[in-house]
Order: sequence, then structure tokens, then C-alpha cells
Amino acid sequence: IRDLVRSRGLGDVYKRQTIELTEIESTHRMDWMSINKQAFIPGTSQPPIYPLGRYLPVIPNGMITRMLDKKTKRGGVLVDPFGTSPAAIIEAARAGYRIIVACNNPIISHMLRVKAKAYSNERFLRILSTLSATRKGDERLERHLEDLYQVQCPECSASNQARMFIWAKGASTPTAAVLECPACKRKSELPAGPESQQKLFALLKGSMYRARALERIAAVNDPIRPRVEQALESYQARPLYVLITILNRLESLQLDVDDESILQALLISAFDAGNTLWPHPSSNLRPKQLVLPPNIRENNLWLVLNEAI
Repeated sequence: IRDLVRSRGLGDVYKRQTIELTEIESTHRMDWMSINKQAFIPGTSQPPIYPLGRYLPVIPNGMITRMLDKKTKRGGVLVDPFGTSPAAIIEAARAGYRIIVACNNPIISHMLRVKAKAYSNERFLRILSTLSATRKGDERLERHLEDLYQVQCPECSASNQARMFIWAKGASTPTAAVLECPACKRKSELPAGPESQQKLFALLKGSMYRARALERIAAVNDPIRPRVEQALESYQARPLYVLITILNRLESLQLDVDDESILQALLISAFDAGNTLWPHPSSNLRPKQLVLPPNIRENNLWLVLNEAI
């Protein structure tokens, strides 16, 4: 408009239009600034801890509720066409919104179904207790798996489960173990002793667990088999042994549909904690590729299962 009135020499019209355009631009800027004030809505606390949290959107607790309360009334129906964030969906449901979710990721979808049913902690504990009581040879599964992580406390000499083992990238044995001793209440990082290394060597003698894991996922002629082999390289011998052992017991437990779903949900945490993409010391790393950190944290998967509840 300015170019038009300039070209026609309409001085008074140009001045009037300039004033009007300036007022319009000022109004639009004010509207945009008011929108920008809501461009980031803070939460009320830190994001909740969810399985696979390293791969999910980071959404502070309370942010979704604040955003929705500004736009709609509680009790209304919401549609999430992507289902990428269990935290956002569960928060909206807890705030009183009815929500329909389309999610094509089978793992996130399973997590959502279990969270939405809001099972009690007692039910989780009962199912895990049932798993613990199954037999591995002549001993309880719980005792068998705990023994794989046993180390001796350097302070009180008590034998307890290590919380994690530390590996240098490319090493054949762990360099250290991290222990939180329940007897003397001390946390220490100690060299991995010969006893724990002997247990590891016993697992390394047979590769049947890695082969069994590969066969469970992809048959010989399956086109995704090379990718599965690459993914399995991200699991060391002990975590892979623990996971396959638990999966074998899961098939023999004869649980009902809900109980099996709960145990599978716990295993999601164990599968994630069992890979070699965890650095030591801990960081906020959000891995996008199967790249090993310089120092690897091997988590105690039996503790992970118990704490996943």
C-alpha cells in the first residue's frame, strides 16, 4: 500500500495510511508478544521418571495440566494422534481429562496400557515374588541371579549385590564394582575381584544365550537379522544371560493376561538398563546411535526389576 500511494503522489492518503499501518503493526506485535508469554509453560516439578526416559520427550510435571486448563475444561475429550509421551498422557488423565491415544510404538503402547490400569504396588510385588520363587537348577531364581552380582564389602567384609560393574570400552572384564552395602551403610567403588570375574568367565564359555536371543527375534532368513545381531552386540554376557533366563521363566509361569502384562512392563526397564549405552559416571546422555561410551556401566538387572515397580 505504501508503494502504491508513493507512486501516485497521494501525500495525504500516504500519511493517513502510514498512521493506520503503524497502528496495525503495533497491535500485531502486542498480540504476538502476548502469545510469546505462553510460548513456554513451566511445570511445577521435575519430569517424572519413566521407563525408557532417555528416549522420550522431556516434559516437566504439571506443564500439560497448566496448558490444558488455559484452553479447555476438565472432563473434556482430548485426542493425541502420536502418543509419543506417556508422561503427558497420564498427567492429562489424572487431571480429569478423557484422552484417546493413537500410538504405533508397541513398547510405549504397552507402557500406557499398564499405567492406565493403575495396578497397586502390592500386585507388582506379588508377581515379582512369583517369578523369584521359580527354580533355576537346585536353587531359587532370585538367589541364582543375585549370586551373579555378589561382591565383598571392603569395609565390613559382608557379601552383597553390586549395584553395577564398570567396564572400560573394549575390555574383557570389568575394572570395578559399585556397592551400596546394607550392613555398614557405605557406598564404595572397589576393584572387581577374582570371584566375580570367574562367574563372568563361566557365562562367557557358552554363547547359546546370545544365539537363543537372536533366534527369538529373527529367523535365519529374516531380512532384519543383521540389524538384530548389531543390536545384540550392545548387550554383554551377564545382562543377556539374566534377560534370557527371566524370559524362559516367564513362559512357564502360566500367568493371566494382566499379570503377564505387568511383568512384561517391568522387563522393559530391564531391557533398557541391560545395554551398554550407559556411561560412567552418569550423565544426561540421550543416545541416538549404538555407540559405546568410554566407560560403560553394567547395571544389576535384578535390582532394576525390583526398583522398576
